[in-house]
Amino acid sequence: MSLELKDGKFFRDGNPEPLKFGDKEQIKLMTERIETIKALNGEGLLVHVDLETTYTAYLSFKCTCGVRLNPRFEIESERHYHLNGEIFICHSCKAKYVVNQDKDGMITVKSRP
Repeated sequence: MSLELKDGKFFRDGNPEPLKFGDKEQIKLMTERIETIKALNGEGLLVHVDLETTYTAYLSFKCTCGVRLNPRFEIESERHYHLNGEIFICHSCKAKYVVNQDKDGMITVKSRP
């Protein structure tokens, strides 16, 4: 049962809660909100940053219609990736292709009906 403040009104579990004079939980929430507003309008609010490294595999080949295709896929790391079964479509002729990867890591692209 967490108390929230939305549009100047208190809510608990999605239900409106009346303003209660001297309610410590409501006072604490209002004080936190005021401090956040002061920081945002002043020197700024310190935030927590989470960093995530992502890798992208870029493939390149010519479609049967002559257009160069450059599909890309997010992968786990530059040394470990699994592209088996990834499907993409030529933006020009709408041909479908599927990416396959053998046990040695070699990547091939095949037409898909």
